[in-house]
Amino acid sequence: MYKLLQAYPELPVSLEEAKQHLRIMHEEFDSNIALLSKAATLSAENYTGLQFISRQYLLTAEFALIVVIDKTPVKMISKVVLVVGEIETEITNDVIVENNRVIIPDNLIGDSVKITFDTGYEAVPEDVKAAILLTTGRLFSNPTDAVEKLPTTSKSLLRPYRRWE
Repeated sequence: MYKLLQAYPELPVSLEEAKQHLRIMHEEFDSNIALLSKAATLSAENYTGLQFISRQYLLTAEFALIVVIDKTPVKMISKVVLVVGEIETEITNDVIVENNRVIIPDNLIGDSVKITFDTGYEAVPEDVKAAILLTTGRLFSNPTDAVEKLPTTSKSLLRPYRRWE
């Protein structure tokens, strides 16, 4: 089970980048543009299955020698705790981390594992940022229209990042 511990406030596309894309030079629509940019980012996350907004999670899982973290990309594993009954033991330095997999030494056994980790990109790829900007523009230009799906160009830019088809 995943528990969100913290969502970091920085979005992949800054307010200034979104305003420049929309060719808006004043501050009248800043809060609206920020909201639409966040919605566009969340839409890109839903489409790809990736985390473009950096977040920190706590994963509590049944014990296994290999624990796969579904929230990707994983930036950092900050803590791994082995739970045996009521006893919790930190084993962060004993595990091996490979991308989104945490490998626990085979001489350890437990009831469950608690993993604290951060997701997101150090730098979001430029084509993903372009897709977010295009979606922000679509949402901004159609404020009363239901945007049922991502713009075609946004989909094309995001398709290589999809975790599934």
